[in-house]
Amino acid sequence: TLRERERNRKSKGRAHTWVVAMTANAMQGDRERCLAAGMDDYVSKPIRADKLFDTIAGVLGPRGGEGLTAGSTLRSAEPIVDWNAALEAVDGEQELLHTLVQAVVDEMPKMITAVRRAVDGRDPDGLGTAAHTLKGSLRYFRVDAAFDAAFRLERMGRDGRFEDAEQALDVLESEIKRILPLLEGYLSSQAANRDH
Repeated sequence: TLRERERNRKSKGRAHTWVVAMTANAMQGDRERCLAAGMDDYVSKPIRADKLFDTIAGVLGPRGGEGLTAGSTLRSAEPIVDWNAALEAVDGEQELLHTLVQAVVDEMPKMITAVRRAVDGRDPDGLGTAAHTLKGSLRYFRVDAAFDAAFRLERMGRDGRFEDAEQALDVLESEIKRILPLLEGYLSSQAANRDH
């Protein structure tokens, strides 16, 4: 209803109203249903302050989220890549992390294309394999929404079910578009540090 009102008032310059869904029932597909209904993001109970602030900051964008804090920490307006978890996954080896990020940046577009091709071609084996490979790359960075969408697609491929594949793929592609610049930014900052 809110989105319909916004569409009707667009000619009057009506701003987008940001909506984050919150539910006690963290059921599979809740987030996708909320996004499909027109909400901007989703959090489930029990609420963790850091996750809530990250979600709000991500919805508001760079300027709108500048004043949001959890404790004294300014939250990023981008989806959170958990760099500490990524570093931990490679036993604290910075050089290995750099190699991992470079490999993911190089391969992720190919992986998402393979997932898209499998969904379009209704290829369950191809979908299961491609989504599994992509999920494996995402797990290092703790990017939950993308990981969950890849996992759902992997299961759909395994089960030969394509009813909700387009919706899950839309979420996955949207999240990848937000994650890739962060990974590329990491590589750029590493290159700049090496030059100094």
